[in-house]
Amino acid sequence: MGHKVKELREGLDEIAVERSKIHLTELVDNRLVGRIKREMIDSLLRTSNVIGRESDKEILVNKFLLDPIMGGDISMIPIVGIGGLGKTTLAKVLYNDERVDKHFDVKIWVCVSESVEKEQIIVSMLKSLALQNRGNLDPDQLQKDLLEGGAAGSKDIVTTCWISVATTIGTVSSYDLKGLSHEQCFSLFMNLAFRKREEDFHPHLKTIGYDIVKKCGGLPLAVKTLGTLLYLKTDYERYWEFVRDNEI
Repeated sequence: MGHKVKELREGLDEIAVERSKIHLTELVDNRLVGRIKREMIDSLLRTSNVIGRESDKEILVNKFLLDPIMGGDISMIPIVGIGGLGKTTLAKVLYNDERVDKHFDVKIWVCVSESVEKEQIIVSMLKSLALQNRGNLDPDQLQKDLLEGGAAGSKDIVTTCWISVATTIGTVSSYDLKGLSHEQCFSLFMNLAFRKREEDFHPHLKTIGYDIVKKCGGLPLAVKTLGTLLYLKTDYERYWEFVRDNEI
């Protein structure tokens, strides 16, 4: 280890010498970097881009949302998984399900940013209920308005990357979302990378795309990103090969 440290220090010294030769200047930016605000996500759903979540939907609808006693009077279920797995998409699928529409009198959709502001969340909930005229109430009044009116059997679904959040808020066991299968990912990729039936004219690109999807690890967001990136580039086989072979 001593020899490795010595080699590292010698390497840094060489870099310092080279820096002075080409007149590089060290700059320090002391500005505070704020948290990136999460984009507000609405509840609208494009069903054509939802693949492979049918079983997840049926489990959550039948065993949780439509069960009147699951989790108590007002129950909360966290959907947990890493970023890009499709948690929000699944929440949209559940929110827009016809059985859910018929079962509940009222639905509310709220997007929570990284920096949680309780009052803003409550105001967003009221606006979702078309009660904008109550936006001037203080936090205590807002909470009383919302929580005391909740009917027995109400359900709350929360999506999160964090197990600690799920443990804190959940009244039932969290639902751990898994990645899509390779075949499901490939089907999603084909929907996004080609126009309808266009893939039949590019079998070589289908083969390359199959290998590209393997690199996505079952993450729908990765598949969507690469599929969209390659859309309308069917005349650029080298570009497809570059994406396939690029390790980034």
